[in-house]
Amino acid sequence: MHPELTTRRVTRRSNGKWGQRVAGSCFWAAVELADRRNEHVWVIQAGHPGSKIVDWRPPNGKNWIKIISRVMSLNLGVDGIVWWQGEAELKKNGDHVTNYGAHLTAIIGEWRAAYGTNFPWAAMRIPTGFRTGFNSNKLAMLAEYDEPTTAGVTGYGVVESDDIPGGTHPKAVEEYGRRLGAKLDELL
Repeated sequence: MHPELTTRRVTRRSNGKWGQRVAGSCFWAAVELADRRNEHVWVIQAGHPGSKIVDWRPPNGKNWIKIISRVMSLNLGVDGIVWWQGEAELKKNGDHVTNYGAHLTAIIGEWRAAYGTNFPWAAMRIPTGFRTGFNSNKLAMLAEYDEPTTAGVTGYGVVESDDIPGGTHPKAVEEYGRRLGAKLDELL
């Protein structure tokens, strides 16, 4: 464990119970942030595999209810969000969920309003492994990560990953995580 990190993990399956180990990319984002800021970083990974973006929308999204609202009820200071979501939409028969960007823009505003602060938000554009085999629908979905910026959302940034091989769930998580940590540091 990195000496400047405190990590916790909570998932929908854990019924709100805390685990110690966070996923690789989340861990490396925190390491990068701790190294750049030379300060202790707390990281809480709150996720659920295979979730769709609507699952994270308050007030009725199942991940909002079972994960995010519980974390927010702890009244911990939130300095930033690292967002890695969208694989479920990307895999859906070669199509993408229309309005993904509108949902993402809304979620940023809704979470900030619920927590009462304008924390920065770093989003990983879904890794593609050089976009091989991507049809026009999948490419259109990737472009929707830019919508919050186009809509004027401040404190939002997208991390590019096209140059890293590995596809949607890569094994080389350190590079992805470090890029997320660098983007969050840039936004703070």
